[in-house]
Amino acid sequence: FPTRRSSDLLGEIFKRYATCPVYVKADVKDAVACAYEMRTKETYIYCIGSLYLAGMVEKALQEVETSC
Repeated sequence: FPTRRSSDLLGEIFKRYATCPVYVKADVKDAVACAYEMRTKETYIYCIGSLYLAGMVEKALQEVETSC
């Protein structure tokens, strides 16, 4: 039986309770690039998770900012 990705399951939970759009990306680089493209001057990008994830997000942000 195929199993669902944990990101899909978490996305469904967030969508039930969120008052804003929820986008699910399994890859950190894709998620950061998506958030960066959709941001405005009034937008904050939040990352919730481990310090390991925060390091991956920081690296991905640096790559995205460099390419823009």
